Amino acid sequence: MRLTGPTTETCWDALKLKQHSKSAGWRDAIGLLRVAGSLLARPNLFTYTLGIRSLKKSSRWRDATALLQFLVGIQGIQPDTVCVGTVLSTCKKWVTALHFLERLEMTAVRVGGVMLGQATSSCMRQMLWERAAQLLCTFSDARSIPDSQSFTAGIQACVAEWCVALQKLEEMGVLRMCVDDIATKAAMNSLTQAGLWQKMLQMFTRLDDIDELSCSSCKTACMKSATWVMPLTLLDSGFSLRLGLDIIDMSTVISACEKGRKWAGSVALLHDAQQSKLRIDAVCWDGSMPSGEPTWQLVLFMMQEAARSALASRTCSYNRGISACHRSSQWQLAHGLLKGGLQPDALSYNSAVAAFRVSSQWQEALRAHQAMVEDAVLPDALTEKTVASSLASQSWRYALLLISMSKSSKLNSSTTGLQSVAANWVGWQQACASCALMMQEGVSCDRSTYTSWISTCASATMWLRAITLYKSTMLNTVQPDSVWQPIISASTDQWRQALEFISRLGRLQSTPLWRQYLPSAASKVRWRALVLALMRFQEANGEPDLKLSGVLCESTTRAGWRKVMALVHQFGLQQISMDAFLYSSAMSSCRSSQSGKWSLVRALLDRSTRCSQCDTVVWNSFLASRGVLWPTALSTLSDMGSAGYKADTISYNCIVAACREQWQLVVASYEHMASLSLELDVAFSSAIDCCKHSLQLQVGRRILDGAKQISCIMRFWAMAQMSILTDLSSCFADVLRQVATRMLTCAEVSKLWWATASLGLHHSEMLRHLETHSTRLLSRFTLEELVAVAMGACTTAADAQFLRALQFEVTSRAEALERQEETAPQVILQQLVGILWALNFAVPVRHRVFVCFRQLFRRLASLLDVVSLSEDSGARTIHSTLDRHLTSPAVVLTLSDCLVTAKPAGWEVYGDTKLQMLPYIQTLLGELPIHQDPEHAFGFLHRLDIPSSGLILSASTYTALYDLQLQLVSGRLLRDYVVLCHGHVPKHLSEIQVRLQLNDVATAGAQGKAARTLVHVVARTSNTEGMAFSLTLVRILTGRLHQIRSHFAFVGHPTASDGKYTTASTFGADLGICPRNFLHRYHLSFEDRRGCTHRVFMHLPADLCNCLKSLTALDEATSQQLEKWVLGQEQFWEEFVPDG
Repeated sequence: MRLTGPTTETCWDALKLKQHSKSAGWRDAIGLLRVAGSLLARPNLFTYTLGIRSLKKSSRWRDATALLQFLVGIQGIQPDTVCVGTVLSTCKKWVTALHFLERLEMTAVRVGGVMLGQATSSCMRQMLWERAAQLLCTFSDARSIPDSQSFTAGIQACVAEWCVALQKLEEMGVLRMCVDDIATKAAMNSLTQAGLWQKMLQMFTRLDDIDELSCSSCKTACMKSATWVMPLTLLDSGFSLRLGLDIIDMSTVISACEKGRKWAGSVALLHDAQQSKLRIDAVCWDGSMPSGEPTWQLVLFMMQEAARSALASRTCSYNRGISACHRSSQWQLAHGLLKGGLQPDALSYNSAVAAFRVSSQWQEALRAHQAMVEDAVLPDALTEKTVASSLASQSWRYALLLISMSKSSKLNSSTTGLQSVAANWVGWQQACASCALMMQEGVSCDRSTYTSWISTCASATMWLRAITLYKSTMLNTVQPDSVWQPIISASTDQWRQALEFISRLGRLQSTPLWRQYLPSAASKVRWRALVLALMRFQEANGEPDLKLSGVLCESTTRAGWRKVMALVHQFGLQQISMDAFLYSSAMSSCRSSQSGKWSLVRALLDRSTRCSQCDTVVWNSFLASRGVLWPTALSTLSDMGSAGYKADTISYNCIVAACREQWQLVVASYEHMASLSLELDVAFSSAIDCCKHSLQLQVGRRILDGAKQISCIMRFWAMAQMSILTDLSSCFADVLRQVATRMLTCAEVSKLWWATASLGLHHSEMLRHLETHSTRLLSRFTLEELVAVAMGACTTAADAQFLRALQFEVTSRAEALERQEETAPQVILQQLVGILWALNFAVPVRHRVFVCFRQLFRRLASLLDVVSLSEDSGARTIHSTLDRHLTSPAVVLTLSDCLVTAKPAGWEVYGDTKLQMLPYIQTLLGELPIHQDPEHAFGFLHRLDIPSSGLILSASTYTALYDLQLQLVSGRLLRDYVVLCHGHVPKHLSEIQVRLQLNDVATAGAQGKAARTLVHVVARTSNTEGMAFSLTLVRILTGRLHQIRSHFAFVGHPTASDGKYTTASTFGADLGICPRNFLHRYHLSFEDRRGCTHRVFMHLPADLCNCLKSLTALDEATSQQLEKWVLGQEQFWEEFVPDG
């Protein structure tokens, strides 16, 4: 093969071009290339590269670019990386460099690390860190990996962006590149520019070669950082590298150790400096003195050593010594240092006075303050406060003299000293005496001092003294504002004197006081006094203040509808005007009462329309009243439109609430609201609830499908409400994103808790987010929302810490409710019952919490009672005369406020059948209010299925009902059953905890409401046909519909003769041995209102005894157990010992 090479002419041209390139003769080089192009000696890539290099020497980057473009157009010559790299290094414009890299991507030239480094350097020269970082990210692939030069240039360009610089430094390590000191120092430079001294010191440890410049940069970082470890490391490095260390370096390290409270290290360093024969100055010596530890001996020793070394004494050294004496209560030494040192400053006196105050040396504190005056040292606020508090602890008179002395010495006496004195007053006598003394000395007082005097007198119920002080403030031109509340509170009990006093003030001064006085007085005085207050205000100011009237009515709302109506009547008699706000407040008070009083609300509505003081809010107040039936609500909506008022979202929400028993009207109202483009969140919830309780699931599904604007959280709640499991996973994914990314409202969190519990969803991430949101909103939840939160958290295995916080919040609210008056207790009591049930489901309610809630329940429930029963709580037991062939109800136990009766099989507690327990109770006790109230289940604590028999507990008063409900939800009211079920129940089955979904029958499974059933196996038997049966004792911890029957069917042991939870053939076979469902409540245990425990038993009825007699026991022990139940020898649940 023949080898070809450059001709002689070409070599000659190359030599000439090389000479021109070295001498930057770019014109000769370009001319030579042009001549060579016309000659036989054709220039090659090498010659063109030399020509470009000559242009680079002359900074002719445009010509170099043009020459490269010409070279690309020549056929047969392809630029290589050296040629292109030369052009890139020539480019002074980063735009041109990036443009070349983009064009090279479309050619066969490979973009190497050298090219990328040159382009990055071009960007770095103009500090374009974004472009440099973009270059490194763009070419960081398998085809073109940047080299260390590229990364180093990029890091240098990122000097203003330390995050990007550190990221690129980490990428060099990932790509296994050599991270040299240049790249590390570039990253350190970016950290220094950002002021991140701690990170800069950490980066310092990566350097391989530590020079004096690096140490200098690190010294600066050490002085500005709070760490003490790195300065010591730097000092060791300096010693090992034999760098020149001076006393400034030692002072820096000593100061860092002292800041880090490493005083032992600073003392050791001081010793090392002496051993190194460095000249120690006073600054270095002061830095080594400990300031954070109570080591006054060491401080004094070092001060003595400094004096022995002939160092100049400094005031700061004495200040450290005095501070050490203050911390150690060495006031004598502090006094000696103060007298024997240099010229003391304010810090010296402050430290000494603090030492005197700790040691109760108020005389020395006073002398120190006097010495400050003599030395012309200006005392600051801290000095005055320290001295005054020191004096006031022993003698408040001396403290006041000190303040007057400061004034006579022409020193600025701030109010800090006065407040220190006021904080130590122990009685109103001192307050009044100090007031007189300060006025005598001519010391001016500010508002805070006067307020302190008035508060002291008010707390001692010295209202007359407080009024006298208040008058003196008016003479001293201190204007009254919200700080004068103490005098109002003090005068509340003496309301006539307070009215006389406030009436003398002008309108501008008195109006704020009136608005503060009336709400505080409304709960303490009679409504006639409040009307008199309004009359006095009208006399003093010439016209009524409607806002003041509204505040008055709002304050009396909780006092009861009778007081409010009497107040409104007096307004009419005294010709005091009422506005729409006052009417709506009065209507709100009447509708929140237990009986609704909607007729009074209607009268107020008619009066407001006649007086032309009506607006949409007043109409909505009437629509929201309890007791308004749906025909009246629809008629009112029509009258509202006829009167010229447009119904808003609140109006329609009230209509939906009034029509909740008529699902057709609810759906129609909801669809009408949707057509008006009104807000649908509240109406949507009401419509879904109505459809669920009316079993109109298809209608509810139609509403859900048509609600396009409803949030995914509301959609998820609605799907859980109606048990719609299709598309639930996708909706849950949307909900999870919402929960994780935004702040939820209280309503959203409560609905998510309820939906999660209803679906039996144990999703750890969802629960964690819900706990976080709930903790943030815990104090802002309403009681209704708190019920849903408690139900969800306590039945989904929430975190124990969150459950404790939830229980603490509920207890705190109960204590707050105990201290305030309430006129609508029913809703609050029912909500508290739900919350306590949920809390007890997770963690048993403690006795202290139970007692707290019991007092609250009794107080609130007493507001519902309109009859007062006898205090006699004696019981009359007729257990021995109860017939086992019971065919009608019978009384088992009678108390003054509750009754225990025996329900025979075939009877219903209350409902639609012929045989009901309710008429029997009403006939027995008379028509008591609670026995006419369906909202309170006619006083019954629980029910029994019609085929079942057993004990029924009912209350005669609302107080007894809620007291028993509290016992029920807290696990203190016990209900035990005896049940015969199919099969042999295993011995290990002691508890069934499965959710129940309630429709016509209770379906046990993963969804629904939480339910718990405890089980004891008494006996295992069989009948004559060989069918196995088990006699069990059952205690329920929750009272769901068909709970026992559904739970036993779920575990494969349905109850005997159960037509709903067994097949028809099994039910038919069971009827041969047991004529009805074998479920009997045989035991009840509860406390009466005096705390006495009552335990009531009911023997097995005759039909169930005959069933047990027909069964065959498997062994002797089982036979004995069956015989006990047949003979009426029932056992307590706690005394029963299961077999095995």
